[in-house]
Amino acid sequence: MTKHFMLQKGGALWPDDETGLERLRRLGDDTLVEVDVKQRRNIKFSRKFWKMMTLVWTQTALQDRHHDVEALVRSFKLEIGVVVPTVRANGEVRVDPGSIAFDKMDEAEFEAFYTNAVKIIVRDFLGGGPDDEIGLRNEIEEIIR
Repeated sequence: MTKHFMLQKGGALWPDDETGLERLRRLGDDTLVEVDVKQRRNIKFSRKFWKMMTLVWTQTALQDRHHDVEALVRSFKLEIGVVVPTVRANGEVRVDPGSIAFDKMDEAEFEAFYTNAVKIIVRDFLGGGPDDEIGLRNEIEEIIR
């Protein structure tokens, strides 16, 4: 199966290049096709998340509980529910942190993960509410510029 990139305009998907356009022409009108819609993640958005987590780790007492930022992120994955259940040889089910890698989460899924991470930081470490979530997001934006 060949992948083609599309642009969404006016509620319709349009080929991003001539190859995609030619592929659609060969299908003909009124042909039903299966489309897997994914919006690839933005590297800047991923960097913003890791910068935020690094700041949380370095500016709180979390270094006593998590030996590095990656360990902190694993705990957030568990808290948010990004998990992979694994059945051990003895039948016991273990829940391990899942992946937030680019090929595992598209932009929308990562946005939901990021939003939940911000809520946890504000609630558990800053003692704030929804207005503080906006402030934290703005602060991180300023830092990565």
